[in-house]
Amino acid sequence: MNNEDNGTKVETLDTLNKTLWFIPKSHGENYKWSVAIDFGTCMSGFAYSTSEEFNNSPLLIFHKQCWNEESTNRNTMKTATCLLLNSNKELVAFGFDAQAKFAGLQLEDKHTQYYYFHNFKMAVYNQQKSLKGLQIIDIQDKRVAVRDVFVESIKAIKQEVLKTLALQYNDVNEKNIRWVLTVPAIWPDDAKLFMRECAQEAKLPWEQLLIALEPEAASIYCQFLAINKERNLSDGFQITDIGTKYMILDVGG
Repeated sequence: MNNEDNGTKVETLDTLNKTLWFIPKSHGENYKWSVAIDFGTCMSGFAYSTSEEFNNSPLLIFHKQCWNEESTNRNTMKTATCLLLNSNKELVAFGFDAQAKFAGLQLEDKHTQYYYFHNFKMAVYNQQKSLKGLQIIDIQDKRVAVRDVFVESIKAIKQEVLKTLALQYNDVNEKNIRWVLTVPAIWPDDAKLFMRECAQEAKLPWEQLLIALEPEAASIYCQFLAINKERNLSDGFQITDIGTKYMILDVGG
């Protein structure tokens, strides 16, 4: 490789990293809510906290349990990573709702007019070709652009987030929300950037969005856990000291 090729490649890599890990100058300022979206292989969900609550109690984090109305799965903090689209490839339902609606369509023999996807997250992992033109096959062997599947899924989660916040707060303004989308650390940078682009297309503003690696997010959370017990300590457990070693295991799903 000559110097010109090497320089071009380094510049391209630098541009990709700046785009992927983009952090605006206003990072951490003027956001009332922080909302994290966990887009999982089998299950997906979200959690949120306000800046005031975080300052007072960092582990005071809220989530919505069983957030699919038509679902009978009432004992989980997440919903299934399933997506149902109509014949125009528009969002019909996500999660357990998508499962229930598709089952109903099958009983009525109307399901062939729809697209149904499940456990599709890893479709973007380790691809040898560009993700821009990649298509994935639904349960009925029908093809849809992978970008459309991810965009509509993120849209569905965003809708549920806003609905949940509106029930708890009367002053919700989308401009006051810091969005965080977690991605697997093992994914290549092009797949991580693909998720950022899909999120932007799903109306998560670029300047309000942070991409976080799943194990790093878990590690930050662990640093706030009070798990250290000192002898003769009447105050109970304390946060561990700087330099403490710990291990995080991701069981997946």
